Amino acid sequence: MLRGIYIAAAGMDAEQTRARVLANNVANLATPGYRRETVTFAPFLTHALYRYGEGPPAPVGRHHLGVAVAGVVTDFSPGPLAATGDAHHVAIAGEGFFAVETPDGEAYTRDGTFLVDAEGYLATPAGHRVLGEGGPVQVGGPFTISPDGEVIAGGETVATLRVTAFDNPGALVKVGENLFTDPGGAGARPAENVRLLQGWLEQANTDLAQEMTDLLAATRSYQAAQRLVHAHDQLLGRLVNEVGNVR
Repeated sequence: MLRGIYIAAAGMDAEQTRARVLANNVANLATPGYRRETVTFAPFLTHALYRYGEGPPAPVGRHHLGVAVAGVVTDFSPGPLAATGDAHHVAIAGEGFFAVETPDGEAYTRDGTFLVDAEGYLATPAGHRVLGEGGPVQVGGPFTISPDGEVIAGGETVATLRVTAFDNPGALVKVGENLFTDPGGAGARPAENVRLLQGWLEQANTDLAQEMTDLLAATRSYQAAQRLVHAHDQLLGRLVNEVGNVR
């Protein structure tokens, strides 16, 4: 009977994590370049089962005490592109990420919502400067960006935006502010067959209808597991208070 409580409680914990991730996806529906997350599961407390009798114990299979969260995985599929008409907005059509400079080192983002800071550098809304092939990109004033990434300001090419792709994007780590870092193993390389679109933004790769459907399913699964815990608790109460009671 306690085993039933453990299994149901493990399910509640897993569905709570799933609901949190789905809610975060919904909250970032309007975040440019956001990459949705999904939850993967694995058996919780797996035990081997043996048959005992004559001779040594013989294995007969395995028993799983519920489910646990194996990890949270980022979906790197591209999002739809939307025209904004703002020269400070840039979208990547194809693979790769913009590289930006942060106090903790280089980071990467698909969010092309840029601005020009007080010193004339192209930067993110959080103040991280956008990197070109030769370092931070300084434009000074109005600028244009060609499809191959050349930044033109004052009638001349001042930089080429660096777009970095990864052979194993699953190794990237989300660090907040719509940024990723590469702790090693992601296989960074120059992006290929990429076009940059000025005046466009990539939207989040989140499908609101699917996220809400999954969130409703996670909520109902949590409630079902909660009812199981309550039912087992009532049975335990009867076992303690009634079984063996001499009248």
